[in-house]
Amino acid sequence: IPADTKETEYTFEGTFIFPEIQKDKVNHVIESSIFGLAEVSANNNDHTFTSPNNLDFKVSAVKQAPDSSDAKFVLSSDSSIISTMQTDIIPDLYKNTRWNLALKITKDLDNKFVSSSSPKYKVELTGHRHILDNLEDSFFLTSPLTEVKYNKIQAANKTFYLGAQRTNITGALQTSTDIKVVNFNAWNDDLSNKELEFRSRSPLTSGRNKNSIFMGPRKFWKF
Repeated sequence: IPADTKETEYTFEGTFIFPEIQKDKVNHVIESSIFGLAEVSANNNDHTFTSPNNLDFKVSAVKQAPDSSDAKFVLSSDSSIISTMQTDIIPDLYKNTRWNLALKITKDLDNKFVSSSSPKYKVELTGHRHILDNLEDSFFLTSPLTEVKYNKIQAANKTFYLGAQRTNITGALQTSTDIKVVNFNAWNDDLSNKELEFRSRSPLTSGRNKNSIFMGPRKFWKF
């Protein structure tokens, strides 16, 4: 995903399944990588992470023990873009539950149409779990983001990985995974909580609020 030259908001979201733990099998995974972001060069197919990595975010599920079905969601950054954020332990997360998880990088303003001499930004991690139309569980985490760090994110050429975390996407394993990926999308916009709930209820749709690819003036990358 190329760098942006204008102020942009971002939503990276997808649907993931956390399979039931098989008690008759040896389980070694405690921290399971779900997805992450990284900065790369502008060269096509060059997955080498830049140094410094100004888009270093990782979303993971951390169990209480390898054979435990209870776990928490964690958002971390090895480059210290933000401090680590985590949910409370979620009972029976690994019981074939399906979650929509969204990482958002947005303005921290009540009125985003009013310019500010000292703009504020934030990073959010949200999760929604629906069964049919019923919201069974959800969470919301947020952390402030400085203007300097936001500007570096905006100027970064962006890539992402799904599942296991590896050096430069395809290299040595850093954090393994045991989750299933249903879909993943990247938007250069701030999807509302209502839109994310729609995505959670309807994981097979490709639009923000209807069963069609969004074709408006804002970009939409579908993977």
